[in-house]
Amino acid sequence: GACLVEWLVKGQRLKGMDKQAVSPVFKIALPGHAAALFKIIITPAARSDSRGAGSFKQAKGKGRISLKCTEELGEKSEFAVTFSIGVGEGASAEPLRGPVVHDFVQKSCFELSPQEPSWNFTGAVDSREVFAVRLLLPGATSEE
Repeated sequence: GACLVEWLVKGQRLKGMDKQAVSPVFKIALPGHAAALFKIIITPAARSDSRGAGSFKQAKGKGRISLKCTEELGEKSEFAVTFSIGVGEGASAEPLRGPVVHDFVQKSCFELSPQEPSWNFTGAVDSREVFAVRLLLPGATSEE
């Protein structure tokens, strides 16, 4: 089986001065591990220190996606998660990127390499004025 986590973000957020948007926390369970809490963070692509810089508006709705484990995994020897990330649904979907494997014991936050092109969040906004950030985790289960 596989677990699909989908977070719908209001397209309006891309026109504002926000420096990031954070999903509600969700639980991911891997075989042989207790479930851990995660959240998805999106940040604008443009990074600059000038006033108003680094906002979704200035980045023209392009940005990066991070996956963060919000709990201390200290006791575990490893919590290696295999996942793919995508943006949008249906016709507006960008292809999934990945799969990648990341051990959240080593580093609690994962972001695709800076060499990867930014995500076009604006291009993924659909008729409901939202865009989906999708996380596909083969072999994992999601718990409410």
